[in-house]
Amino acid sequence: MKRIISLITTVVLVWNIVAGAVITAAAEKVNEHEYVYSDYSVLYSVVNEWSGYQSVEIKLTNTGEESLFGWGLKYDAGGTIDKIWDAKILSQNETEYIVKGESHLRVLAPGKSASFGYILSCDNPEMPGNIVVCNNWRTTKHVETSYEITDVWTSS
Repeated sequence: MKRIISLITTVVLVWNIVAGAVITAAAEKVNEHEYVYSDYSVLYSVVNEWSGYQSVEIKLTNTGEESLFGWGLKYDAGGTIDKIWDAKILSQNETEYIVKGESHLRVLAPGKSASFGYILSCDNPEMPGNIVVCNNWRTTKHVETSYEITDVWTSS
């Protein structure tokens, strides 16, 4: 009888360890999502959650061949962004935001990343449907211009 109880106890302990590991791994995957595009990727991570709030970190990585200049990200945050760091809110329409990186993070060379974070106030938190770069200025090659003065006005 002692062996049966010992066997049952061992099976229950092993089951709890394995099931707990699977549940923990599943929970970690739910709290992170990567959005992959042709020239960049965005990693959205929920770092911490508590009643009605989330701590969110967003990491933009330039996977293209050209630098990203003056980037901004557009997405539906699903709530109100509070206490943002390493970025600025450029515009907001309800829960739709355009967030721009701080000046020291605005130029991303190929292979480089920039991260920012904030506290999100929300009732039913969900991952954004998509997060896209909405403004990116690119440098152009040298362009020559010329002008010709055709007339001179001497009075009004």
